[in-house]
Amino acid sequence: MLPVVKGFAATKRSIVMWVALLLPIPFFMTALGIPFVILATLLNVGWLVMGIAGYRMKNDIKWATLMFVYSLNYLTIIFTAMVIFAVI
Repeated sequence: MLPVVKGFAATKRSIVMWVALLLPIPFFMTALGIPFVILATLLNVGWLVMGIAGYRMKNDIKWATLMFVYSLNYLTIIFTAMVIFAVI
């Protein structure tokens, strides 16, 4: 809804800011193990890179779709990894 209210420029700034704030979160979850921390950090960095790449993309709708699909995959992978690493 943010692109409709504030525009794509504000949305891109907001996404980059919030994803950047996700970067330290895996380090508070070391009880799940170092492999989980590495996986979560790589996923966070990948998401941040995609967010920053949005500033160079010409097609905002395509970028928004890529970010949405990445967020769905991110959540699925993170929650699955939490379950797997909690059991191990």
